[in-house]
Amino acid sequence: MVANEHTKTNGATVSLEEAAQTILNEGVALVALERYDSAVAAFDRLLERFGFSDDPSFRQLVAAALFNKGTSLSKLRRNEEAVQTFDRLLARFSSSSEPVLQEMTANATVKKGIALAALGRVEDAIAAYDEVSKRFAEATEPAIQQSVAEALFSMGVRLGALDRHEEALAVYNEVVRRFASGTSLMLREAVARSMLNKGAQLGMLGREDEAMVVYEELARRCEGEPEALLRASAVSALGNKAIRLGALNRNDEALAIYDELIRRFAGSGDLELELRAPVAKAMFDKGARLGALGRSAEAVDAYAQVITRFGGSDDPAVREQVSRALVNKGARLGMLGRWDESLVAYDQVVERDGGATAPALRERVARAIYNRGTALRKMGRESEAIAAWDEVVKHYGDSPMPALRDLVAKSRDAIVKKS
Repeated sequence: MVANEHTKTNGATVSLEEAAQTILNEGVALVALERYDSAVAAFDRLLERFGFSDDPSFRQLVAAALFNKGTSLSKLRRNEEAVQTFDRLLARFSSSSEPVLQEMTANATVKKGIALAALGRVEDAIAAYDEVSKRFAEATEPAIQQSVAEALFSMGVRLGALDRHEEALAVYNEVVRRFASGTSLMLREAVARSMLNKGAQLGMLGREDEAMVVYEELARRCEGEPEALLRASAVSALGNKAIRLGALNRNDEALAIYDELIRRFAGSGDLELELRAPVAKAMFDKGARLGALGRSAEAVDAYAQVITRFGGSDDPAVREQVSRALVNKGARLGMLGRWDESLVAYDQVVERDGGATAPALRERVARAIYNRGTALRKMGRESEAIAAWDEVVKHYGDSPMPALRDLVAKSRDAIVKKS
């Protein structure tokens, strides 16, 4: 088959190359609409028709179809098929010297690693990430550098999850070493995320002072950036530093950081989307720190600020912080003997997130209902308390989530206990 052959498309005569491009464009458009099954079918049509052609005109089109098919399969959680698709792309095009195909094979290898990790094949995923970082170590093309940075970052995440913290640190340091002077937003973000995770790994190793130095450096690097995405990294860094200070019982310093962070980043207007979740988390963490110090009234006020500032947000990450704040506010109000107010907080959680499917929100709702039962028993409203715990058992009794199973067990125990 050669590029100057022609075919009929919608009654018009077009070249085979144009026909292939039309099918590819159709698939890409379906991906943009998140119609991944239909997109896979479109890419398969292209591959069935042109996938075995030796004509150079089709090489990039076939590679693009394979890459987009693989990413679509990953979106559908059909990760075995995704790995097979990426392998097909790599087997055919990994030795190519064409820049576009090199970029595609680097990115495909990263995506293959992500699919392998989703299948639980973590060591294979790490090997895929390592292959990208070594093979393209000297690459200067921005798209390939981005793939290398993503591969290294993902490797660090997987190594950390395996408790191979020293190896993870080495990988994060490699990201910073290679790309600290990068100018693209994607490379700067990769460096920021790597520094953030480096600080977390140092904390897990008990190297608190080193962790805080990293967080301070990251905050200085990103707090003045024009992009909200990078300033969000500064917020997270400062919040993490405050958490570490709290763990060291340097509570005045921790609370001072929270206050300064909130003053500088929370603002009074419409906060940029990227900043909302980390700012909400920092505000919640301030409440948690105050609660841990037994300063319940101040903790209630801190949680109320989270709820007031972000209660109307639809962002799942922000909603989680609001839900956490409501549950903790209810608990602290109970400790202050303000039981009626605590019930209001718990009811708000159920009203807001009772229909949520996200695991974190489901846990908060279950905890709110369980805590509501505890509050009702304290108030002498035994039948209502038992009804609340029955609700936990009824709605969450079949859940495999450990946190929900624990709440179900506690609810069953509470039901059989005498008031």
